Amino acid sequence: MPSPFAALEARVNRIAGAKLANAEAVIGGFADPVAVIFDDRYVDPLTMSATAPQVQCDGALVPGIAVGRSVAVAGRTYSVAEIHPAGAGWLTLILEATLP
Repeated sequence: MPSPFAALEARVNRIAGAKLANAEAVIGGFADPVAVIFDDRYVDPLTMSATAPQVQCDGALVPGIAVGRSVAVAGRTYSVAEIHPAGAGWLTLILEATLP
């Protein structure tokens, strides 16, 4: 059984994902679409320079996610270029466009 904090964190992540998601992504290797926060024009706040598109999602929904997996979101297909823990169980997946 998960600790009380882990259970609370999982519950908060499910609620946040449901309320804040602006897209659904189909991630290669996972059967169900995942609610994500998608940003195709992400700007790094420290450098103020544009970077690659990204999605943020609850890491519990994509256990074992790996670089190179396909991600279909907003009518385009990408592959995962980098994976960064965003804190409290969330992941930021940096994407790169794939050829059609």
